[in-house]
Amino acid sequence: MAPKPADRYAPSRSAAAARARAVESATCDCAWAVGGCGDDDGTPCWSMCCDDVYARLRLTRSPNPFAMRELATTHAFRANLNSLPPGSLERGRLHRLLHTPTAIWVDRKAAIGTLRRELSHLVETHGNDSQTPPPTLAIVVYNLPNRDCNARASGGEICCERSADGSCNMNSGGTCRSGLHEYRDEFIAPLATLLAEYAHVPVAVILEPDSLPNLVTNLHNPRCGSNATRAAYEEGLVLALATLHRAAPRAALYVDAGHGAWLGWEEPSRSFVRAVCRLGLHEHARGFSTNVANYNPLGLPCPAEAFSRGETPAHYCRWVAPSAPCCTQQLGPCERTRLAEYNSGAGELMYAQLLARQAQEQCPGFAPRIIIDTSRNGNAHARAPAGRLGGASTCSAWCNVRGARLGPMPTADTALPELVDAYVWIKTPGESDGCGGGGGGGGGGSGGGAAAAASGPSGPGVACVRRDEACAVAPALGSGWRESAPEAGSFYAAAMVQLASPLATLQSGALAGLIGTDAVLHGGWLLPWLIIVALGLLCACRDGGAGAGPPRPLVRSGSGVLYAAASAGVRGPNTKRVI
Repeated sequence: MAPKPADRYAPSRSAAAARARAVESATCDCAWAVGGCGDDDGTPCWSMCCDDVYARLRLTRSPNPFAMRELATTHAFRANLNSLPPGSLERGRLHRLLHTPTAIWVDRKAAIGTLRRELSHLVETHGNDSQTPPPTLAIVVYNLPNRDCNARASGGEICCERSADGSCNMNSGGTCRSGLHEYRDEFIAPLATLLAEYAHVPVAVILEPDSLPNLVTNLHNPRCGSNATRAAYEEGLVLALATLHRAAPRAALYVDAGHGAWLGWEEPSRSFVRAVCRLGLHEHARGFSTNVANYNPLGLPCPAEAFSRGETPAHYCRWVAPSAPCCTQQLGPCERTRLAEYNSGAGELMYAQLLARQAQEQCPGFAPRIIIDTSRNGNAHARAPAGRLGGASTCSAWCNVRGARLGPMPTADTALPELVDAYVWIKTPGESDGCGGGGGGGGGGSGGGAAAAASGPSGPGVACVRRDEACAVAPALGSGWRESAPEAGSFYAAAMVQLASPLATLQSGALAGLIGTDAVLHGGWLLPWLIIVALGLLCACRDGGAGAGPPRPLVRSGSGVLYAAASAGVRGPNTKRVI
């Protein structure tokens, strides 16, 4: 093997000594290779540990694809905003979002044609000169066989085996040969061909949200633990990464890593990274995406000592430095509760640090970069643990969460520039997470059913084919009276209006859950009754709740929309405006 040139990633003397000791004992502990391999010294351990290290370093240490370059906007998001009814709440505020970049979701075969039109538009707008490439386009690839095994709202079009009604029978055994062949030939192959055709357009690809995390924590669910689903997810991810990397070697590929509230404990995060390494996904991936379509706040990064010598952020925050900023600031009540339960990924920045440490321990040479979805994490108080007044915990709510707000705008200027490539709006703001049965309506796709979603009544006759119970409970927008959430992926005007509203408005209190946000938005005749009910609730809280303090007033906006402040006894939101 020809010697590799020495570079700035050459190992330290201590690393070289560790390598020598490993050779002498005929065992190859490759941990020393994490810092780089230097010149080939001709030993078996160099070949064993360093064959792929340089390729991996080129992937993870190449320039940030989001830095020094604009992010691309998409037609779908602009069309969604323009479809809002005239006179919608805060139209001026929403208008300012028209040129905000978002990812494009390739979540079905037909969406490859939509991606082609976006790429073609970028080239037409910015030229075809490779010296001055167009903006970076974020692409979500989301169409594995047996997709969304632990929920029902976002089931895909490719199955390992079909039931009599045409849905995926995710409990089947077998190896998912037919489903994987369909995924390869009818989805990944044409997608790879398209990316190769537009190779000069910078792209960042987020691969198959939730798939590998489901195999870490949800194997007890037969839909996820079946042989077919496991084969579909593992082999499908290997196939997708290898094919897309071969077709578009300059594309930045990010494997989805769930979020800190899901995998932020030590064992789940370790198991996830171990699976990435076992499958060889790190050989072609730049890193991980986190918080996709979720609501977890960024929080603050923890200092290096929270990750050194076996230390964990959870232990650090509880016993070493409980008043440290990362332990106390910019976290909501759910994140603080999880931190007390030894979750070391309470905030997404903390979770990014945890993933980096696990990768260092599990995958020599793999130094993953992270991108974080901030499209809906602007209100850390939208969800809450079980309340003092007996309210159930909403910390695990994920479907159209009531009270959610837009998070930090897309940017490569992150709190951890050496680790986090960018904050990106991966989930298209305003697109539904699913419906709960009473609501629904609207066609598929990103623009379907906007008017119905905004004002259509719930009830019999309104379609909700992929019903999910998580979308039918009070924390979910669309579960209340006169509310109607469309199918997953369809535009939900009420959700968009909520996301763009000032943070101190329309909180997830009892009033909004009781009457429904759509009723508040469109039921002007309800205003007198709302005032009477709200004043009654506030008086009851003031008279019967010890230490509740003065009642919080109701606020009527200039557009005629009523907002209800958080109920007494429930922690109020951070009132910082996010846009």
